[in-house]
Amino acid sequence: MTSTSTPAADPDDLPAQIRDQVDRILDGYNRRAVPFRDELLPPGGLHVEATRQPSGEWTPAAVPALALLRRADEWWSAAVNVAERIVDLDGNHRAELTAIATGLLSEAFRGRTTVLTAYAAATFDGDLAAGPRVSEAGTVRIGDVDIPLDGRAVAGPRPAKPEIGLTVAPGSDPREVAEFLRHVAEQIEKTGVYT
Repeated sequence: MTSTSTPAADPDDLPAQIRDQVDRILDGYNRRAVPFRDELLPPGGLHVEATRQPSGEWTPAAVPALALLRRADEWWSAAVNVAERIVDLDGNHRAELTAIATGLLSEAFRGRTTVLTAYAAATFDGDLAAGPRVSEAGTVRIGDVDIPLDGRAVAGPRPAKPEIGLTVAPGSDPREVAEFLRHVAEQIEKTGVYT
């Protein structure tokens, strides 16, 4: 296989016909991804230039940083499209195909995170913005133990608390309002939504 991932399911377990299809898809993707990888994940890390303002603050060069973010978004879009094609190849081998897609998406997401970290390092204190060192295997070394990070490490913000707005017309019967609220609450408890 030409995937750069280390999947949990072994792609070599795929039937030859599916493996050949995956190889063709990945060959095309890798030709497109190599420039992204070289630009956004250079050895030693990405560096965004910053200039000192008269106020004493450091400001990253916005145009190159924005261009890098656009490149990261292009890479992410390409990876998503290819991951979708791969996962949809065969429903009977979903685990192996998903493992391949995981590697593609993880690497593209890493490119975006690297750009944002470099931008933050140029904007704020470099050591503070760099954050903890995460290994290629997705672990953080604490003492002599490598502790794996789970999906929360790359998840977005927690969902906002639900907001419900209700306007009660003057003169409404309080019992009808209470009954309506109970109905809304029951539906949300049963289905998770109110329609």
